Amino acid sequence: MDKAKATYLLVAANVVVLVGASVFLVLSLVGEEAPREEGAAARGTSAAARPVHAARGLPPEERRPAEGPGAAVPPPPLLPGESRVPEPPVLPADTLKKRRRTRWLIKRLELAVELYRARTGHYPPSTLGEGNAVNEGVEALAAHLGAAGLLDWLDDPAYLGNTDGDAFPEGFSLLGKPLGGGERREILDAWGNPLVYFRSDRYASRQTCRISGEDQVAVPQVSRLAEEYRTRRVLEEKMPARRGPEYHGRDFVQIWSAGPDGRNENGGGDDVTSWNIRE
Repeated sequence: MDKAKATYLLVAANVVVLVGASVFLVLSLVGEEAPREEGAAARGTSAAARPVHAARGLPPEERRPAEGPGAAVPPPPLLPGESRVPEPPVLPADTLKKRRRTRWLIKRLELAVELYRARTGHYPPSTLGEGNAVNEGVEALAAHLGAAGLLDWLDDPAYLGNTDGDAFPEGFSLLGKPLGGGERREILDAWGNPLVYFRSDRYASRQTCRISGEDQVAVPQVSRLAEEYRTRRVLEEKMPARRGPEYHGRDFVQIWSAGPDGRNENGGGDDVTSWNIRE
């Protein structure tokens, strides 16, 4: 009987200990949550209004977007075939046609320039050496190619004009062909504006070109990629540095059009250039 009583008392004691531990755990949890509720009330929010991810500690990429008037609105889902990458502006058909014609013209001129070099040993100069102030490069190109018989393919009068109204001085001749008193014609792009032409020995100079009725300054352009490549070769392979900038069309020529806006940007913007065609 005494042994059964002792066993009963032991079981009762264990039950009391377990109940006490449970009560202590519940009270500790309640005490920990109370400051959170007070802090949330001080900030004007409640625990129930807080996002679930704040209590769970989810990483930012897995968090549910916040709700409320100040929350960012997620972009709508993409439809099949759509892209969030902005597309380039669509040019009018007439503009595209004229750009293609101007690119074709520049390619043909580069071929004519190579043929001129094969005949004379050098590319057509971009100056006539007698003080012409406007459209000097393209007028020199047209005069040299014409004197060499390499401009006969340009039979469309829309591509040859004299926009600045000047003429050769009396007695002037080129490659044995008399040009004195004749018009200084320019080669025109598809918008009726003179092209810009530089030979490589004149890359350090500049020209005044009358484009869209305004005198605009044209400057040969340096190739950024060629400059970076040259710098890398010098640093990595200890090559001797080449003096001077790395121009587009090094030891060749640069030809470009002011493009549809009629504003010379020296090969930038919407200009149509020989180096973009080649490169």
